[in-house]
Amino acid sequence: MAKLQVNAALPIRLALICSLAVSCSDRAAKNEEIKNIAEVKVENWGPRETPVAKKFNIQPNGQSAIWVKVKAISKHPKTHILFDEVVISGQDLSIAENGVSFLVRDALIRKTGLFKIAIIEGDTGRKIVVGEFQVKK
Repeated sequence: MAKLQVNAALPIRLALICSLAVSCSDRAAKNEEIKNIAEVKVENWGPRETPVAKKFNIQPNGQSAIWVKVKAISKHPKTHILFDEVVISGQDLSIAENGVSFLVRDALIRKTGLFKIAIIEGDTGRKIVVGEFQVKK
């Protein structure tokens, strides 16, 4: 009768195959999760410009504000706005079902230029480009 030989490397190979299968299924789940994130499209936003140091869209607290008409933005506490390199978050940011609004501090409009605006979702890290705000002479 023939003697059965066991390959010593077989358990290691099986463990590697199982770990790859788990890794692949995790990756597939993550890809499915990414697909399920609603597509975000900025429909409109404004104001888009102001003369240097001139307040715009003045709010009851006396500060300027920009509104963004956009759906499906995460209300995660770490969701924030980038106004060029300045982070706007917390009480200076309001997220609603159909849009976002945020306060623009006077210091941000004291010099001329084009300032990129983006929304960064706190839970996904997704960056939604809004546009460029112009501060004119």
